[in-house]
Amino acid sequence: SGNVYLGDYEFYHIIFGGTGTVVATGSLTIYGDVTINNYFDAGPYTHYVYGNWTNNGTFVYNTSTIRFVGSGNILVSAGNFYHVIFACSGTVTASGTLYFYGDVTILNHFDAASYDHYVYRNWINNGTFVHGTSRIRFVGSQNLLLGTNNFYHVVFARTGTVTATGSLTIYGDLTITNHFDAGSFEHYLYGNWINNGIFVYGTSYVHFVGTVQQTIEGSNETGFYRFRVNNPYGILLSRNITVHHELVLVEGIITTGTWVFIIMPSG
Repeated sequence: SGNVYLGDYEFYHIIFGGTGTVVATGSLTIYGDVTINNYFDAGPYTHYVYGNWTNNGTFVYNTSTIRFVGSGNILVSAGNFYHVIFACSGTVTASGTLYFYGDVTILNHFDAASYDHYVYRNWINNGTFVHGTSRIRFVGSQNLLLGTNNFYHVVFARTGTVTATGSLTIYGDLTITNHFDAGSFEHYLYGNWINNGIFVYGTSYVHFVGTVQQTIEGSNETGFYRFRVNNPYGILLSRNITVHHELVLVEGIITTGTWVFIIMPSG
């Protein structure tokens, strides 16, 4: 029932049970599975996990880094983390909703499956992100530079600004509830555009390339720099939009209904 303090140790499977708190005072390497049935405080250390991560209790992430390594596939249950590095040569697959209060770094494969995941700091993708039908929510207050990436649903909900530094492909819906700066890049959208915040269009080029009718909606009007429709099922407006530079219609019609589609004189 007392607290347990663990320094630099190696384990195969480990279970954090009991009624006290297990506190890391050094880096742990776990060559099998991690199971948290009560309390585990990871401290400020980096911990290496080769097997599955099952959290049935309380994980006190502190400012730790959990680095998933090894060659097997890994399942990660719903839970909270600070920094996480997906470095396993197999695929790390989420089996529930994950909250990342630090940085997410993908060095190999991370499969987000069908869950919502919350990212408070940086998203660094140097590997393969398998988006499934997930929703990545960028939250918190920090500014974020977001390089070339593919997502299914994505929500830009930070009080800081999310700025694209590469091309984004969104296979589901794009939702802006705070600030998104598209920079100078081309972005491809297969789902709906929902603007409840501020979209900074810069000199970007937004391609609507869905395989069903797409809607442009939200509480705020959207201005685009370059706007391209290549969807045989077309676009349905549920909000006024303005194109400031270039409109390209490859395939599909724009249904305005009672809303207004504005092309500026320079467009």
